[in-house]
Amino acid sequence: MHWLIAHSGARQLCLVTLACLLPLASLAGGEPLCDGDTEALSDIHAAQACNEQAMALHARGEYAQAAALYDHLLPTVAAYFGDDSNEVAHVLASLADTMAARQQYARAEDVYVRALAIYEAREETLAQAGVLNGLAAALYMRRQYGKAEPLFRRALGLLEAERGDAHADLLPVLENLAALYQTLHRDRQALDYRRRAEALREHGGQGRQ
Repeated sequence: MHWLIAHSGARQLCLVTLACLLPLASLAGGEPLCDGDTEALSDIHAAQACNEQAMALHARGEYAQAAALYDHLLPTVAAYFGDDSNEVAHVLASLADTMAARQQYARAEDVYVRALAIYEAREETLAQAGVLNGLAAALYMRRQYGKAEPLFRRALGLLEAERGDAHADLLPVLENLAALYQTLHRDRQALDYRRRAEALREHGGQGRQ
């Protein structure tokens, strides 16, 4: 992707999909089809199918279609789990990732902020880190470097507190900070973060959990 590596990294870090919360084994009798043309999804299993389809569309680079499906399933997820649930935050974060992939950075920022508020209220540390990383990357792409820097650093701090300083999950944020400081011509700081990232890659880092 064009903007750093933040959004793919954020997804690997922490964002749990509905499929993780509603195991496919629970869909006895076959997985429901996602019909993006219907006005309302019939139930949460249909929302799960739409979520999985949206993820697949995003992975293929079909971002407009993925965003439409995330918008489509969000009311059903909110009605089932609650407006301030982790599940709603997961969909919002996925939608924001897709908006960012479409270079709709200002819109993505608004949606990231909504997801972040839920994760903060529920003290979901790793999820906060992933969203902060994505939000900071969107700000970076709009050249709002002064706003992006503290968010990248906050994301890194949360990850270090949760994972330690030698975990592979730190790599996206370290590389994003290196890119940010390189852009700002703060070469010493850029080099410090680049070396940390290179050391993690060289030694493999601790695996993702």
